[in-house]
Amino acid sequence: MAASWVSGLATASTERWDGVSRDAAGLILYLDKASISNAGDATLASVLFDYPDSQLSLDASRAYRSVELRLAIRCGAQEYARASELRYSGSHATGAVVSRHIWTPGERRFRRAAPFTNSQAIVTAVCGTPAAG
Repeated sequence: MAASWVSGLATASTERWDGVSRDAAGLILYLDKASISNAGDATLASVLFDYPDSQLSLDASRAYRSVELRLAIRCGAQEYARASELRYSGSHATGAVVSRHIWTPGERRFRRAAPFTNSQAIVTAVCGTPAAG
């Protein structure tokens, strides 16, 4: 896993979460390696987005600092879709749950992971580096 090269993540990491990346804005991505499982044509995995500052919901009614996502990932196609989401008031999935959502398999919309983005970092952490075409 790429976590070994991500500087400064060990301080926030717990036994459950392994650091995947940190972007220029300070968002830290974590992966729960024990959560990875196969589900038909996709691989399921839990990831954590840890923001450096509070974020506001779209309607600006709730603030959150971290988001735990359950993602469905199609490794061969390098695609991902959200399966469920929990937003927490505190960092590192702590504090109150301020919102939650579950997408049924029919509601999931797969998107291709874009190179050099957080989405690609997650897909690569779960699936490994794609073979050169």
